[in-house]
Formats: sequence, structure tokens, C-alpha cells
Amino acid sequence: MFGIGIACVLWAQPPDVESALALALRYNPRVQALRQEMESAARLQRSAAVLTAPHAFLAPALTPGGVGEELLLNQPLELNGARQARSRVAQAEYEATLARSLLELNDLLAEVAAAYYEYTYRQRIAQAAAEALRLAERTRDAIQQQTSAGVRAGIDLTQAEIELERVRQHALLRETEARAALERLKALLGNPPEDASPRTLPPLEWATRVPSVDALWLRPAVAQLRLAQALAQQIRIEALPDLGVQVRIERFHGERTRPAYGLTI
Repeated sequence: MFGIGIACVLWAQPPDVESALALALRYNPRVQALRQEMESAARLQRSAAVLTAPHAFLAPALTPGGVGEELLLNQPLELNGARQARSRVAQAEYEATLARSLLELNDLLAEVAAAYYEYTYRQRIAQAAAEALRLAERTRDAIQQQTSAGVRAGIDLTQAEIELERVRQHALLRETEARAALERLKALLGNPPEDASPRTLPPLEWATRVPSVDALWLRPAVAQLRLAQALAQQIRIEALPDLGVQVRIERFHGERTRPAYGLTI
């Protein structure tokens, strides 16, 4: 008796589509990349709120003893609004990254949901085909016994064999379709381990307030426009003069030093 390997197709699938989505959020590499991209954008946003690091460099100098070097330390005060402009650019970049990430995440979860329903559908069809194959095998066996006993003609057994082969090919085709749907679903889930649990999912804080689908499509364009405006404003502000505190050390090695302090423009 020929038996189809449908038991191999019955993978320990998530109990519902919500569990499948949770597994994808945890194990899909695209989601992990989005998570890291958002974390990087958040760090850049926080770093933009602090003052620019001081500049330190050596410069040639004319001293009473001749030509020498001096160490200059300059700390821009950013009184011209450069820090605020930089913060606005960082905020706009964060919003642009968030808009792209939400749109990509929405598309990915839609693919996962479609793959889950497709696999469930193909799995049930494969199960029905396997049951039909078992029924056809039992029918063939019964006709074979009746033919051996002389109750039925040999042509009936031939027809049963032909029908069994047709049902077998149909079941194999449906099993192949179910396996293909399974592999697609597992790939979208990130190939999680068999004992994976969606309950241990770390939250995506930036994706807790997802706007409507229409807003998702419009949000990246709006964010890019705001980013362009923030960059243009930053260029104008950085062209303005600014004050800075400068420390100059004319002799920075040896026994004596001659530091000097002042403001720079």
C-alpha cells in the first residue's frame, strides 16, 4: 500500500495568524534590521541635542623665542541656533526612518498573513487528498479480493488501479503545493526553531502606534519633505556667525606653559 508523506507536512504551525505575526516579529531578519535601524536613528537623535565636541589641533605660532607651535582648543557655543537646527534635522531623519520602517513592516506582516492562510489552505487540501488516496487504496484492495474470489471481473480491478494512480498523482501534487507553502511561510517567519514561542517577543516600541494604511503610504513622502526643509534651514543657520570659547597653550611641554583664553567668532 502506498502512503503519502502528509505527516511531514503537518509542521507545528502557529495556532493562529496572530502567533505567526508574533514569530515573524521575533525571528524575521528584515524585522531585526528594522529594529537596529530605528535604534540607530534614536541614538543619532539623542546625540544631536548636545553641543558639538571641542576642536583640538596644533598650529604654527610666532613666539618671542622664534617659530614654534601652539595647541588650540575651541568649543563652539552654537548661539546662532546650530544645535537646534541639528536637532530638527535629526528629528526629521528619525521620522523619515520611522515612516519607511512602518511601511516595510506593514508589507512584511501582510506577506506573513497571506502565507499563513495559503499554507493552512494548502495543508487542508493535502489532508483531504491523502484521505482520498487511502480510500482509493482500500477500494482497490477490496476489488482485488473480490476479483481473486471470482466475484468481480478483472476489468474492474484494472479500472480501480487506474483510478488509484490518478488519485495518487493528485495527492502528490497537493502535498508538493503544501510543502512549497510551508517553506514560504517558514522563510517569512525567519525559520524559527520548533519550540519557538511568540510570548517571549520583545516589543517594538516605535511600532505601537501604527496609523491607518492610507497614512502609512503618505507618511514617507511627508517625512522626506520635512527632512528637506530641515536641511535647508540648517544650511542657512550654519552660515551665520557663532561665538566660541578658545584656549591657546603656547608652550605645552616643558616646565612652563603660557595658556591664553578668549572668544572666537
